[in-house]
Parts: sequence; structure tokens; C-alpha cells
Amino acid sequence: MENRGGPFLQGPAGAWAGAVPAQLGAQGSFTTAADVLQQQQHQQMQAMMQPLLWQQNESFQQLLSEMSQQQHRLQSDFTQALHDSLRARDAREVRQRTDNVPQDDNPDKVFNTLDPRVQNIMRQISKDWDRRIERLFHQRNLKSKYDSIDAAGSVHHDFAVEGDREWQFAKEYKAVATPSELERSSAEQGDAPMRAYDLEHAWRSMRQRHAKECWMFVKQHQSQFLQHLEHTTTQQYFKQEAIAKIAEYTEQLKGYYSSDVVKRLTDKALVWTELKTRSSMGFWSEKTASMKAKQQKRQQELDKAQASYESMDARALFAALTLEAQGVKKQQDGSDKHKRGKPITVHKNSALGSILNQFEPIAKMYNIQIKAYEFLTAKEFVKQWPEHRLYSTNMLQLAKSRLSQMTSQALAAQAISRQQARFLLDNLNYNSAPRFRVNVKIHKNPIDSRPICNNAKFCLCNAGIFLGVYMQPIVHKCKHVIPASAHVVNWADNYKPARDDMFVSFDIKALYPSLQIWPVEHSQESLDVYTVVSASIWRHYQRNPCLAFLLDALLHCIL
Repeated sequence: MENRGGPFLQGPAGAWAGAVPAQLGAQGSFTTAADVLQQQQHQQMQAMMQPLLWQQNESFQQLLSEMSQQQHRLQSDFTQALHDSLRARDAREVRQRTDNVPQDDNPDKVFNTLDPRVQNIMRQISKDWDRRIERLFHQRNLKSKYDSIDAAGSVHHDFAVEGDREWQFAKEYKAVATPSELERSSAEQGDAPMRAYDLEHAWRSMRQRHAKECWMFVKQHQSQFLQHLEHTTTQQYFKQEAIAKIAEYTEQLKGYYSSDVVKRLTDKALVWTELKTRSSMGFWSEKTASMKAKQQKRQQELDKAQASYESMDARALFAALTLEAQGVKKQQDGSDKHKRGKPITVHKNSALGSILNQFEPIAKMYNIQIKAYEFLTAKEFVKQWPEHRLYSTNMLQLAKSRLSQMTSQALAAQAISRQQARFLLDNLNYNSAPRFRVNVKIHKNPIDSRPICNNAKFCLCNAGIFLGVYMQPIVHKCKHVIPASAHVVNWADNYKPARDDMFVSFDIKALYPSLQIWPVEHSQESLDVYTVVSASIWRHYQRNPCLAFLLDALLHCIL
């Protein structure tokens, strides 16, 4: 600062004097007496703090040393206590080591005590052993079957068919045939005496002789294979195989398996093989015995059925076959065979009804009701008619066969697409028959009823839809379409006939299944619906004869 007039500052107490250059600080600032006193006090405090800090640092180091020593003592005590606890537990659980495995233990437990690599070896020979055991029991059963065939004095079915095989020789050659070189050589060796030559007899003899030789060849080799299996499935053979495998493995690692270790592994393997053989043979013996018991029971049932059949009346046999067919039909429909089905109603004068009248327990067992048609309700009668019509006359199978054949031919001729073919054959696997429902016509006097057929899930259901779609263009060309009789009545009310008009009455006769239209009341010839519609189809689809043929065939099949 610049002093422009006497003293810089002159306080009343004279605390500030003029500017003295010797009293300026390093920054050029002024130092007062208070600043000097403060600096002295700060220096005194630093001098007092140095011994105090040194004392605190020394005590902290001593504290850390004590804590480290205490931590080492605790860790040492904990380690000693842990070792003591482990030694005490080992002393309680330790047992004297022994390699004597119980002879009646589970083979899996003994298997788990082997070395992992030895387990892989034993697992492989175990698979081979199980395979040989299975073949052994199969060949034993085959041997008993072959023995029974020999006891009956016949040959195996395959060779019997081969021996009875016929051959078509020309008739002209049969009269002039002479023995062949093979037959002459056999006759020279004394196999067959020479006599009047018969070509057919020589052929049959040669085929039968050849069939017997083949049969003996197969039977002898089967016997040899059975002997081989009997030898390779003994307990001693299995033990030797296990010992050889272990010896081969340990020989490759001599430095890692001592003689004691090899002996211990061998002893365990021998115990395991003994347990394995007993377990496998027991399992297959029980399984074979169970299969034989089932076969014997089945044979007893067949013998009983054969005896019942031989003593059965022909009418009872017919009833049994009919009931069996009904049971098969129920199973195809998906119903439970153990569940009591719906009652079946049969006519008392039918073949089945006359038999069931004599065997009432059979009718009660199969829930069959015997009634006369005049006592059947309309609902029962209407429901039974299509099933009886289709199943008794085999029309269902014929319709399926006809539909499949027509669809295949139309697809081959490219008259329809693959999607249309799949649509036509969609319900081919269903065995359900159409169902009738009664439509009551209350507008008539007296009240009448008409049966309506429900073709859902029937094999011809999609065929009817397909035919209806392709008939729509033909229907649209007609001047008048009569969907019902009421439509004709309504049309006639609004029609004004001329003088020369002729009134003609018509009716639909025999709607199911023959459908005939009588154009003239006293006409001797009837014009059926099939002829009229068929002609319309051929006229409309004359440019596509393959499609017209399919539609015509479907129309005939449906009607």
C-alpha cells in the first residue's frame, strides 16, 4: 500500500506504528504481536505432542503383538481339539479290515466294492452272461418244441410247406417223362428201387426227402448250439472268465497292483460271479416256469373249448359266433369290454332269437332282450333297420371297397385332386352305421311321420357331400326345384292354369332305399331317380367324362 499522508494508521492505543520494513512477512504482509504470540504457542504444542505420539505408537504396537499371540494360541487350541475329535471318531468307527464278503449278499453291493476300472470289465462280461442265459432258455424251449414235433412224426411247418410245394408240369411231358440223371444216380446207389416212372410222385418224394434232410440239419445244429450254451453258462466257466479278465488287466499295470491287491480283487470277483449266476438263473427259471404255466392254462382252455365245440349244437355255435361278433363290434366302438353294454333287442322268430329262447342264461349274460317286431317301439325298430341292413348283408364292406376303388381310379385319371381324394376316404375306417330319427309331420291329417337318416361318421357321408357340391350347377339349371311337397302346394296356389293344361299328380314312392318317381299314374314303366339324375350328370359334365363317371358311380353307390 502507498503512504500518502503521515502515518499509515494511527490507532488511539498506538497499537499500530508506522510501516517498518523489517517486520514484513515473506508475502509482504504485516506481522502483529498477536501473530507472533500465536506462532509461539503453536511451537510449544508441537514440542509437547511429539513424546505423546511416540508413547501412543509404542502402546499400539504392543497391543497388536498381544492380539497376534492370543490368535495363535486360539488356533493351536482349536486345531488340537479338532485332531482329538477326529481321532476319537475314527477310534469308534474303525473296524478290522476283512475281504470275506458274505456269500448271500446282493451282487450289486459286491460289485460296488470293486475298483472302477474292474467294474467296467465286470459290467461287460455281465452283459455277455445275461445274453447267453437268455439264449440258453430260448434254445431249451426250442429243443422241447422240436422234440414234440419229432414225437408227432412230422417236420417243422416251414419245411412241411416246402415239402408239399407243387409244380406245374406240362401234360404232354408227363406222359413221356423219364428219370433224370439225379434220380438215376440215386437209383444206382440203392436209394430207391426202379419202377414205373411217375413224374408227380417223383417230385413229391424228392421234395419231402429234401424237407426231412433240411429238418434234420437244422435240428442237429440247434442241439449243438444248445450244448455250447450249456457249457458257457456254468458257474465255473463264468468264474474262469472273470479271473482271466482281471489277470489280463492287472498284467498291464504290474507296478500298480501288488499280489495282495490282485488276490483281493480276484476273491471279490469270484464272490460276485457266484451271486450273479445264482440271481440270473433264478430269474430266468421263474420266468420260464411262469410262461409254461400260462401256456398250459391256455392249452387247457383250448382243449375245453374244443370239447365243448364237438358236443355243441349247431344252433348254439351260431349263437356264440353272433355274440362274439357283437363283442368285437363293441370293442371297435371303443366301449369297455368289461362294462355291461346296452341291451340288444332281437326278434323272437329270428335264428338268434330261437336259440336264445332255449338258452336263457346266455341272453341274460349278454343283456339280450327278445321281442317280436310288433311289440318293438318305433325308435328301436328304426334304429335296428340300417344296422341289420348293412351288417347282415355285408353292404358296409361292399360300400367301403367300392368307394376306395372309385376314388383310386379317379385320382389316377386326374379327375380329382389329392385333397378331394382324402376327403372322400376320410370316414373309411369308421364302422358305424347310419342312424334314423323320426320326423313327425304335424301338418298332415292324420299325423304322419317320416324317418330321417343321419349319416354322420358313415363311410359314405363325405361322398354324399361331394356329390351334392357337384350337383349344385345341375340344380340351378332347372326351372323349378321342389324341395318338399309344401313347395308344390304353395306354387299351385298362385298358378292360373290355361284351358289346355293337364293336371298330373305325382308322389314319391319307396323313398328308402329305391327312390322311384311315377310320372304317369297308370304307366307300367317307372322312371327311377337314378336314371334321371345320371343323365343330367352326363349331359352337364360331358367335357370331363372321368369326373362324370365318378359322380355317376357315387350316385349309384349312395342310392
